[in-house]
Amino acid sequence: MASVYDATFVMIKKIRTAAIVIAGPIVGEKVLDLCTGTGEIALACARQGSKVVGLDLSSAMLARAKRKNGAELVEWLEGDATDLPFENSRFDLVIISFGLHEMPKQWREKTLQEVRRVIKSSGRLIIVEFVRPVEYVGPKWLKKIGYYFLNKYECKYFQEYISEPLDTVIQSAGLKITKRSSLIAGFMEVITVLPS
Repeated sequence: MASVYDATFVMIKKIRTAAIVIAGPIVGEKVLDLCTGTGEIALACARQGSKVVGLDLSSAMLARAKRKNGAELVEWLEGDATDLPFENSRFDLVIISFGLHEMPKQWREKTLQEVRRVIKSSGRLIIVEFVRPVEYVGPKWLKKIGYYFLNKYECKYFQEYISEPLDTVIQSAGLKITKRSSLIAGFMEVITVLPS
């Protein structure tokens, strides 16, 4: 999967670029790119002068990330998002891009609790994810086609993910949503979250 990930997800890369603009990483900020995959967001933040850690459970994804231009600007760690190896209140910015729908509910809950622990009280969390079908407001025909393919090709936890509002999990972790930005005909969104 890691070998074809970047080529396959050209559209996703554009969405992640939009997420960087919304996140607005600042020179010197401490940034955690959680579920970093092949490191596109981590590298983009590092190029803007942030001090970045890219963490992922997959050694294959990280190996690909480490081969990219500028990889030396990022600290790459193999690790579990539900048990982060960082002290409390370390990061100014945490980004999770298309990671939460890949997890069973209890992992999503624990991951967001860990984010709340490691993010500064003045920090922010940016989540890039799919929109639930009940929240989709685009044309019905596009909704039918789009979710058909998502259900067919996404991971086994996708159905569970879209069955419950992400807002509930975010709030229970001690975080609050302050902004939602819709992307790609409304199928995806960038969510800005702050500690509550």
